[in-house]
Amino acid sequence: MLEGHLSTAVCHTGNISYRLGEKVSAKEMHARVRDVPLFGQMLERLLEHLAAHEIDADAGTVTLGPWLQIDRENECFKDSEPANHLARGFYREPYIVPDLSG
Repeated sequence: MLEGHLSTAVCHTGNISYRLGEKVSAKEMHARVRDVPLFGQMLERLLEHLAAHEIDADAGTVTLGPWLQIDRENECFKDSEPANHLARGFYREPYIVPDLSG
């Protein structure tokens, strides 16, 4: 069960970052990821893929979300209340999940 929890957390983190993101140009993407070499390599592959399908990455068609740091001990995002808000979800009566964190 823990393995499933951890693997879906990766998917949820990407989705939350995307939902908090904004449309940016390729130049802006490069500027934001320049300090993370692996992410820069992934960005290059993405831009090649977009170009191969005639999608102009400079037209602001790509959404880039914020870099989210995870507090593994408390299972929340560090310094991002908007991300934590999305992670908690939205519930309506009578399906509200109680906060038992104390």
